[in-house]
Amino acid sequence: MEKGNQELTVQSISAIQALVLQHAKRGTDRLAPHTVGHLEAAARSLLGASASRVCIVTGFFVGPADSGHPETDGPIGASQLAHFLKLSGYDVEIITDTRCQRAVESCKATLGAEFGLCVLDRAEEITALRSAWIAGAHTPSHLISIERPAPSRDGHPRNMRGDDLSEVTAPLHMLFEANETPLPYTTISICDGANEIGMGAIPADAIAANGHMHAEIHSTTAAQYLVLAGVANWGATALAATLALLSAALRTNLTRAFGVDQENRLRAALFDEWIAVDGALAKFSRDTVDGIEAQLGNAVTQKVLDIALRGPQEQDQEP
Repeated sequence: MEKGNQELTVQSISAIQALVLQHAKRGTDRLAPHTVGHLEAAARSLLGASASRVCIVTGFFVGPADSGHPETDGPIGASQLAHFLKLSGYDVEIITDTRCQRAVESCKATLGAEFGLCVLDRAEEITALRSAWIAGAHTPSHLISIERPAPSRDGHPRNMRGDDLSEVTAPLHMLFEANETPLPYTTISICDGANEIGMGAIPADAIAANGHMHAEIHSTTAAQYLVLAGVANWGATALAATLALLSAALRTNLTRAFGVDQENRLRAALFDEWIAVDGALAKFSRDTVDGIEAQLGNAVTQKVLDIALRGPQEQDQEP
């Protein structure tokens, strides 16, 4: 790649990152200096020679165990990213728990996607899978999380209000924790709040200094590459768009998995079937995700896709 094209590529990826960090309601944009270069590095890792099998962890349950629902943020972006990667030749599987299973199944059906789905609820199952991966059994090359809670310093996953989510959240974060044994796969996390898998990569003092976040909910689970976004679904779009920006052969697949039409249909299906809620509003909503109007989200999506489909170009200063 010529130097000029390299510079344009970096500029285009920076524009994508800036777009998806817009409208962040939790001060996520203030943490961007801690993740400079992560979006590009994550995408290049997925384009590497060893990349082949990708597992995506998602699902954020909202409300009481007997009456709550999963969020729309997470399953939508995870399913679109899984569909895109599957179309691009990867072996792909989404991992979630029973409480969030229907949301992923609905998104998969709406997209007509063919990725795999693994449902795990018990710590013993999750530990066994991690051990099998470390031993070399069907080990993924990459493990990605999108909007999935993880424990804070007190050992309990919490929502943005500080409520304990242990009763409604399977400990899928354990798949990201190296402990004494290095993980044989690359980890990537897409986050919009401090309480999610991957945010352990952000220093605790940076979270404490952020006026929109609370240190007591800060996840201690880190990832090698951290992609921040105002809405996690946008981060999934950003990662796929960056892959397509770097590899022109993937651009047709990008528009098959991502776009305004796809997002509208995915939200509608989750609303019409009463499967998932807007997590910020804690209610069923066809026209919002994480409290942000669909019209605004659609505009962000379209701008991100436009950058990827044009290829590396000079970018305007303002996103």
